[in-house]
Amino acid sequence: MTAEEISALEEQATRTARSQRGWAVWWRFVETWAGLTVAVLSALAGVTVLAAEQYQGPAAVLALTSSALGAVLGFSRPADQARKAETLALLCEGFERRARQARTLALPDLDAEDSRRLLSTLTERWETIRWDDLQDQLDRHGPQGP
Repeated sequence: MTAEEISALEEQATRTARSQRGWAVWWRFVETWAGLTVAVLSALAGVTVLAAEQYQGPAAVLALTSSALGAVLGFSRPADQARKAETLALLCEGFERRARQARTLALPDLDAEDSRRLLSTLTERWETIRWDDLQDQLDRHGPQGP
């Protein structure tokens, strides 16, 4: 029974890590392309303002669109979101390794009570890896790994 429970925790960690890697890629995509769009819109607005007075309306629209998109980027902080997702993925991958090692290396040598204690320790560790507590994890572990 304990091996199945540890295996379930391991699988959950694997799925969570994979999901967080996907979110990190998404946030890096948003950061890159939205930032590029802001830069292009700002440049177009600047060029249009210098061109002629008849283009002041379109220049204003471009400038407002650029500033609105910049504000959204500033609020959503895609680089921070990507870093959080990458860090959480690393933490989950570390947990997955610990769970697999516990299941394959330690578990066969333990009696029932020690197996339950191992499962309890792993469960407590899994419960500390939550998005709500991510800031504490980020303070202790950078994107380079736990």
